[in-house]
Amino acid sequence: MPRQKRPVILKRENAIKHFDSISSAAKFLGVLPQSVNCVLKQKGRHHSIRGFLVEYDSKSTFEQPIKERKIKQYEVEILGKRYISVPMPDKYTCVPCAILNARPPQSMMSLPLCYEHVLNNHKIVDYCRAHRIIWEEKK
Repeated sequence: MPRQKRPVILKRENAIKHFDSISSAAKFLGVLPQSVNCVLKQKGRHHSIRGFLVEYDSKSTFEQPIKERKIKQYEVEILGKRYISVPMPDKYTCVPCAILNARPPQSMMSLPLCYEHVLNNHKIVDYCRAHRIIWEEKK
């Protein structure tokens, strides 16, 4: 899916010039589109380019498409039991996790099963943290 173009305005004193995209404004100025983008994001010391102030056209309606993120469902077998991942976007604790409850740590020196077993060459706990998931026992 191609990116949507966002209108840009170049201003110098009383002169205002409208462009339909960053690349067309860059062609007019004779610079690279990356340079115009840096000025728009105000990175570094650049606040203008070739004497023009650059900003996005706020009057135009620009709707950025929302990416639909497909959440993978992982499956792992630990000590003869199968577990599947369940998405939990507001995950702050591992208490409801079935892998943790299968063998909870007894002391500060013992680790739960998710720290010992791997899934796709990574420890299971890494998947929990990165994807905000918990594990349920598969029936």
